[in-house]
Amino acid sequence: MKRWYLLGLLMALTLFACSPPSIHRHPTQAMPTAEASEAIGPDAAAPLDQAAGTASPAAPEPDLAPLTVQPTSPVLLTDTRIFDAEEVSNESFEFSAGAGRVIRIDAQVIEGTLDYQLILRNDSDVVLARIPAGELGNARLNEFNIPRDGRYQLEVSAQSGRGALQVTIEMIDSATGGGILQGFEIAEAAVLGQSNVFHTYRFTLREGDIISIGAISDAYAEPDTAMLLFGPDGGLVAEAQDREAPVDLDAVLPAFEVPQSGTYVAIVSATDDTMGPYTFVVNPVDEADLLPPTEPDVQVGNAYRVGFAAEDPLLVTFDAQLGDALAIDVFDLTEDFAPGLYLYAPGGQTLAFVVGNPDLPGQPVRIDEIQLPFSGRYTLEIRPNVDGQASLQISSLNDQISGGGFYFDANSFATSATIEAPRVFHVYQVNASAGDLISVELSSSTLTGELNLAMALLDPSGNQLVFVDDTPTSSDPSLQLYQIQATGSYVLVVYSLTIGTGSYDISYERR
Repeated sequence: MKRWYLLGLLMALTLFACSPPSIHRHPTQAMPTAEASEAIGPDAAAPLDQAAGTASPAAPEPDLAPLTVQPTSPVLLTDTRIFDAEEVSNESFEFSAGAGRVIRIDAQVIEGTLDYQLILRNDSDVVLARIPAGELGNARLNEFNIPRDGRYQLEVSAQSGRGALQVTIEMIDSATGGGILQGFEIAEAAVLGQSNVFHTYRFTLREGDIISIGAISDAYAEPDTAMLLFGPDGGLVAEAQDREAPVDLDAVLPAFEVPQSGTYVAIVSATDDTMGPYTFVVNPVDEADLLPPTEPDVQVGNAYRVGFAAEDPLLVTFDAQLGDALAIDVFDLTEDFAPGLYLYAPGGQTLAFVVGNPDLPGQPVRIDEIQLPFSGRYTLEIRPNVDGQASLQISSLNDQISGGGFYFDANSFATSATIEAPRVFHVYQVNASAGDLISVELSSSTLTGELNLAMALLDPSGNQLVFVDDTPTSSDPSLQLYQIQATGSYVLVVYSLTIGTGSYDISYERR
């Protein structure tokens, strides 16, 4: 997973001669200071809320005993097949396993040359693990704890070459992490001690509760965790990766509302071959902390004068509807003031940010255009680098957008858009069902400066699933045959990583 600054939304705060409306300052923990360069873009989620409300009663013990008859041999499958990427690029191996069993998967090229990846799926076709082959043509899933009784499918996806591939799936004695957990407040320590290890946790949740669930590393990005969450019926209900890249790479669902009572399963892994100790946590969230105040702090269209203390972030809220097009200005800054500004969705996820440049203090910063992907109460965070003052204004663009749009029922679309200012974010929304494959192509043309497009895919909850920058053959991003894991409305955000203007064509296909 890439560690990057997704470029975000700065707003210009400016000195006003008249007496300004007051802004309520929310107590908030100081956040790390970003690097001294502008960065723009959507990102992961808000910090894990560790606050617990009134103590909950003990959770009932989940019934998680394996239901299937287990094989007497530790080897579940062994097979050798010939793969030719130009003729038969994908083949699958099927096997059965019971909940709680721990397996290892080995693949070895015993003849020829083959570049491939292993893809493990459950019986609902949800991808549980992806393992690329190494330089010698071997791939190993070192440890995977089976989440549910049933049939599983190991797909071999050949990328190039031709060769004989031997695949072995076997049970191993025990897992290095995971297990059946009791109670409504959980903190379970574990270690991801090698690459391609997947820990499976089973725990009981109650319908209507709001829960924080996360895999918190002991040290930054060691490991860089990822998490899948499955409901009582075995369906994928949520997934998480970076909480706030690049500052925080922990996988966290900060405010998960439990849709039904029963046993939930979380599968925790690490990305980019990172390793190390982490803690799996499940904490109730006090609903009072999630309720917005009766009125938002600021109104769209009004200007506000604000004073800041160094490294003391200010949070302000405003209400908006899906599809609202806005510009955000931080202007009339005092000397040496170069704040950063972050926009959070109603669910707490970071949509975009712009980081102030201390080498150019006092310069106004503007989010030239963004079309909001959700209805609800948004939050702006302003992070000052020094004591200072500035003015803040959120302005409506009256639907005069230069790109983006809603294509909820479309299986495909193709359109053109322009980026007429340096900090523009185009939002495209589409509907997709679990198992769908989506592809997105961008082709850009620069008018002024440097136009370097990037694209982020957000899930129905606003969590970032994919970030796409350059491809090996083009500076334009391309997303090919990405498999959707859960049914819902997805958001594509297109923006430039650099300061430039121009135009681009975008094509989308779902199948």
